[in-house]
Amino acid sequence: MKGPRLLIWGLAGVILLAIAIAVALPSPAVREDIGNAQLLQLQAAGARLVDVRSPGEFALGHIPGAENIPIEELTQVAGSWNRGSALIVYCATGARSYQAAQYLAAQGFTKVYNLKAGIVAWDGQVTRGNTPAPAAIKTNGKPIFIDFYSST
Repeated sequence: MKGPRLLIWGLAGVILLAIAIAVALPSPAVREDIGNAQLLQLQAAGARLVDVRSPGEFALGHIPGAENIPIEELTQVAGSWNRGSALIVYCATGARSYQAAQYLAAQGFTKVYNLKAGIVAWDGQVTRGNTPAPAAIKTNGKPIFIDFYSST
């Protein structure tokens, strides 16, 4: 009688150990192709939006709020980003951003999204020019004063 009981307790211990290991491991990366509506939802929730096209392509038109990090510069820049925050990448047709999403997921980014078919399939607003998205200034509800001074 002790043999079967010991076997059951041993099996229960192995199962508990497997569950503990699975819970302790970091969650697997999400690498998903998304459409326009999902991009807007993720962006509204605070996801970082990265255009991996060249600066010239970016200047011709980009999604509002996007930052331009050409795919060849992504390896140098992405290392300073929070790997747990949602990150959306896009390009012209989805090919370069697919590669970028694969790279970011392999580097440990846990929530990586690729705009399926790129900006050519985008049906929302487009901003032209090289001006980056304005940085948000947190003032905790207090007014700020900016003084410009010129000595000329």
